[in-house]
Amino acid sequence: WLEFAPPADQVAPNAAALSVAIADSAAAGARWIVSLGERMSKGLAGGNTDAVNAWRGMLGTLRFFEKHREWGAYEPWGSLGVLSTFAGDNDFMGKELLNLAARRNLLYRILDRSGGANQSLGGLKAVVYVDSERPSPEWKARLAAFGRGGGLLIVPRALAVEFPGEKALRCPVVGYELQTFGKGSVAAPTRDWDDPFFLAADVHNLVSRRNDPVVLFNARSLWEHYSVAPGGRSELLQLVGFTGRNNNSVSIAMARPSSSAALYVPEQETPTTLKPEKVDGRMEYHLPSFSSYAALEFQS
Repeated sequence: WLEFAPPADQVAPNAAALSVAIADSAAAGARWIVSLGERMSKGLAGGNTDAVNAWRGMLGTLRFFEKHREWGAYEPWGSLGVLSTFAGDNDFMGKELLNLAARRNLLYRILDRSGGANQSLGGLKAVVYVDSERPSPEWKARLAAFGRGGGLLIVPRALAVEFPGEKALRCPVVGYELQTFGKGSVAAPTRDWDDPFFLAADVHNLVSRRNDPVVLFNARSLWEHYSVAPGGRSELLQLVGFTGRNNNSVSIAMARPSSSAALYVPEQETPTTLKPEKVDGRMEYHLPSFSSYAALEFQS
């Protein structure tokens, strides 16, 4: 459950801002605690037209996500696994890497190192081990198997000796050494990580944008959340905008093929069917204009 309130002196927040508050939470499976602020509450009680309209718009957005509660059971998906305890000495670097990777739309799955080594690595192209402590024997074995099986393993400088590579490769990121590791590869920096901003950028370049499961065009400040239904028959791409302006001319390209695609927005009762178009040899979907939120469901 998440709570963030409008400014105290605001009588009626922009309806789009309330939608963003709800969608920003719901897209990742959380719920926003309705928090209107004192002046808007008084405005509603007094029948203020702007406050009433904002309230009705907010209820409409809440109803939309209640109607699609099944999306909350979808599994977050991405090309990168971020492995950390996200606590103690690892709190800052681990959590800030998640924040900054999300801002870059580097799609990831969280791997909680304190939760045991039986978490799935299936579908991942790379795993970054954020913490400075040595992994447990179980996690070390899982990571070694992942790398030797064809994945990219990214480890801190101090732990490079735990995963010795074989043959030096040309590395696309300055300040890193990249080596073969069985069928995969292992990358380690030549200096300790100290800035999560640069770590997020380096990791994205090491993983390569070619491995992004979703590519956005003309996306401005859109944030994306990508998830897959149990059984893998459906995929869901949720887009949340923060500018307060309509999002026009947005296009997406998906790595996985699909048989159909539908666009959902809170302002419409029924979805819009989308048809792909071939652009420069790849299939893209061109989205109609939408405000602060859109969800695209793909059937395989």
